Amino acid sequence: MRILGRGNKQVRAIEELKALPSDYPNREIVLELVYGLLGKLTANKQETIKEDKTLIMSLRQLYRDKIAEVERQGIQQGIQQERLQLIIHQLKRKLGQLSPELETKVKSLSFSTLESLAEALLDFNSTNDLIDWLDSYSH
Repeated sequence: MRILGRGNKQVRAIEELKALPSDYPNREIVLELVYGLLGKLTANKQETIKEDKTLIMSLRQLYRDKIAEVERQGIQQGIQQERLQLIIHQLKRKLGQLSPELETKVKSLSFSTLESLAEALLDFNSTNDLIDWLDSYSH
């Protein structure tokens, strides 16, 4: 609510919003409300005063930062998905068809574990090697 204040209160409120960790509870809800405020302020151009212009500039930067964060996350997810598909393809090529259970286990691996699997699969000779490797990583 302090973001609706004037002067230094707005500045401090925006700085606090920027500083919130990405996993902070309700962060996304607060940011969505702030972006809604930005939309309303920019739509009402005729009545915009100097303080509102400063607020709009700060909110736009906050919005740009959020968009950049979402883009980075999307790129990272795309890279991980592509890596996963490549590893599954390599496993199938080397070992033959994988059971749905094995494929599900591989798909549930973390990014760093997938990197380890990508190296290890070069030494696999059978699906038992994959099963043993997965068992060793789950313990």
